[in-house]
Amino acid sequence: MYTQKNGAKRNYFNAILGQKREKKPPRETRPRRVRELLHRVGDKLEKHSSTFVMLAVASAVLLAIVGFACFSIAILPDRSGITRVTVPDFTGQIFSGLDPDDGLFELAAEYRLDNELPEGTVISQNPSAGAHRMVKKGERLCRVELVVSRRGKTLILPDLVGESAESAKERLAGLGLSVEVLERNSDREIGVVVSSYPKAFSDIPEGSKVKIWISTGVEKRSVTVPALAGLSESLAIARLRELGFEVGETEYIKSDKPVGTVVSQSAPFGAEVSEGSRIYLTVSVGNN
Repeated sequence: MYTQKNGAKRNYFNAILGQKREKKPPRETRPRRVRELLHRVGDKLEKHSSTFVMLAVASAVLLAIVGFACFSIAILPDRSGITRVTVPDFTGQIFSGLDPDDGLFELAAEYRLDNELPEGTVISQNPSAGAHRMVKKGERLCRVELVVSRRGKTLILPDLVGESAESAKERLAGLGLSVEVLERNSDREIGVVVSSYPKAFSDIPEGSKVKIWISTGVEKRSVTVPALAGLSESLAIARLRELGFEVGETEYIKSDKPVGTVVSQSAPFGAEVSEGSRIYLTVSVGNN
């Protein structure tokens, strides 16, 4: 028979059992911790993304600049005019017959007595054949020192630079030397000796051939003749002088063109002429 006392006991035991059956909160698992860590890293990356992007762009630009510089050094031509040349093999050849590019190579001969080799044979050279040198045509030459055989007497080549062509030829002929005259642009006076080959004061065999270069003056650039017809005389003269032309004596003629305007010019518009050329103008004085 159910009693109030029995009901109270039952409620007490049910309460005890309910507490035991109550589930504990689940433990935090490792995958969850990893996800939270990744989220935190992602948040930091997002905050500093602009900095990382800037660093990446700067690195890429720096690599591109370095790469282009290396490419330019290895492939692109040198605009300064400096080029790499290979030293030819002169040994065994006759010195007087050598004809290297005088704008790239400078040969210096030292003579040595040798009764076996033909007169003037190149015995050795420095630098050796196949060596590479950086030169600038006409300015920084590759100097090659040669040891040349000789059997007869030698003489010292005089310094001819600055002498007239005729005077230099007479001096060389008086020494028993043959002469070849060449021309070269130079800032020296036209017609004087600029250089010689071999160089001045070289010890050379009697009867050798000497090359001398005569100045043809400073190389002049080409200038395009402007259109002057219809301009006033003063404006046409100013334009010519601005371009480096000389202005000759003006000729005045009757014309239906306005007074004081250029009717024609001695060199046609568009012609390519040397800088400093003389241009003559024809100017109108009207019909009256």
